[in-house]
Formats: sequence, structure tokens, C-alpha cells
Amino acid sequence: MTLSVILLQLPATAQWRVGINAGVDYNIYTRSNHYMVNWTYGNGGGSTFGISGQYDIPKTKWLGIRADLSVISKNHSKTVALNGTYDLKSYNKYLLLPIMASASINLWSKFNFFTNLGVYGGYWVKKRQKDEVPYGFNEYSFFIEGVDNTFVSERDQRFDIGFVGGVGLEYEISHKWTTLLELRSYYSTVSSVKEYMMGVKDFRYDTTIVLQLGLMYKL
Repeated sequence: MTLSVILLQLPATAQWRVGINAGVDYNIYTRSNHYMVNWTYGNGGGSTFGISGQYDIPKTKWLGIRADLSVISKNHSKTVALNGTYDLKSYNKYLLLPIMASASINLWSKFNFFTNLGVYGGYWVKKRQKDEVPYGFNEYSFFIEGVDNTFVSERDQRFDIGFVGGVGLEYEISHKWTTLLELRSYYSTVSSVKEYMMGVKDFRYDTTIVLQLGLMYKL
């Protein structure tokens, strides 16, 4: 049974909220260098945006079920020191669907504290790179900027699954409108690279921290 069918079967008395969100993210890229001692990996920042939906359970007044559809960045960098310096910045876009339990408590007047916890599934939809390649043994370099990379099915793991959690503040603008500020973390349990080379386990993982601002409307 699909998620949409389940949501449609929830009681008509349910309290629904829909909204939008946008913000910035910071991706922590984890990889073992193995024998590649001249390679250094770095984290990367990016942006995020999406739409939200939440079902507030009427009898509890503090518990709900939330689902988002978000585009987030999982960017990182790589530097290779070999007869000069080779710099690569990798820009990656993922489409994520987190499904979370949401609990809230009133702090003061129209301010509420909330926390979200759940799981997510996602898909790697786009990757681009910007390179700086050393030319010979002198100081000159040439650039390959904004190049769209083709996915390689034997190497790239485009499906993503993991855990998601966040905390935030909610302000009730009116009976219908609320604004939210949330700090959220996506922890991927799937390597973005498959075991495509015999005898080499080149696994790479992402943990993405998101700071986002949202606006929700009560139906």
C-alpha cells in the first residue's frame, strides 16, 4: 500500500498542514584514503529547498507525522598533491523523502519547541564538478568549470537510505500560519560508490547538516 493511499485513509478530522522550506546545508564527506596518501578530502556547503506536509494527531495536540520532499546538496572537495596541486569540487543534488514523527511542546506564548525523528529515502539526481588541473611543472593551470558528469551504473550508487533527525522553533503567526526554524541532520547508511573495483572497498558516506526556514499553512 503506497504512502498516498495511507494518508488518504486517515480520519477526516485530522489536522493537516502544508508548507515550503529553504535553507543552507553543510555536507560531511567520509572516505578511507587506502593507499592514496596524496589525496585529501574536504566537506562542502550548499543549499536546500522543498515542500512539507504534516498530519497533527488531534487527541494528543503535541504529536504528528511529517513528510518532506526536498532537494539538498551533498557537496565535497578533493585535493591531490602530485607534481603540483589538483583541486576538484564536486556538486551533487539529491531528491530526498524523509518521513518523521514530530513532537512539540509550548515554550512561551506563540513559541513552540519541536523535534523530528525518522528515516528517509533518496535519489542522486545530478552531479557537476569544477576542476583546477596543474599544467606541467610550472604555476600555470587550466580550469574545467561547471562540467556535468555522466553517472556510471557500475560505480555510482544513486539510491540513498538513512536516518534523519532535527530540532527547531515554531512561531504561530496566526491561527492558520506558522513559521519554523529547524536544524536537521541526514545520516546516510549507503555508500555513494559501489564496490566496482576487485579487491578495493572504496566506500564513501555523507552526513548532511541542514539549517532551514519554513512556512506552513493549516488546512
